[in-house]
Amino acid sequence: MSVDFKIEGGEAMQKRLLKLSVDVETKIGKKAVRAAATEYARRVRKQIPLDNKDDIHLKKSIGVQSGRKKTPGFVYAVAGVKGSPTKDARRYAHIFEFGSIHYVGRRVFSKTLRSDANQILERMTRKIKLELDKLNA
Repeated sequence: MSVDFKIEGGEAMQKRLLKLSVDVETKIGKKAVRAAATEYARRVRKQIPLDNKDDIHLKKSIGVQSGRKKTPGFVYAVAGVKGSPTKDARRYAHIFEFGSIHYVGRRVFSKTLRSDANQILERMTRKIKLELDKLNA
C-alpha cells in the first residue's frame, strides 16, 4: 500500500533538524512519530463500529507503542492492537481487517490510513515545528 503526501516547508525543517545533535534530533523525531501514530490510532478507533462486544474490545485495545532502535536517529511507533495475543481483540483483529471464509473484512485500518494520511502527517509536521520552535525560544 502506498500513500502520497506533501509536507509544506519540509526542506527548511530538514535543514534545521540536521543542525541538531543526533540525540536531540532523535528526541524530536520520536515525539513527532508518536504524535502521528496517536492520531492514526484515534482515527481508527472512530471508524470501528460497535455492533457487538468484541468490537468494543477491539476499539478499546487500539493503541500506540513507540521505541528506539540502536541505530542513531532511528525511531518508530506502532499503532495497532495492544495486549496479549490470547485476549479477544488480538485474536480476531486480523479477521476484522482482512476477513475470513465466514466474515467479510472491513479494512478499517488500511482505509483510514489511505484516507487520512495527510491529516496524520500534518500532525507529525506540527509536532516537529513545535519542538524546533521550543529549541529556538
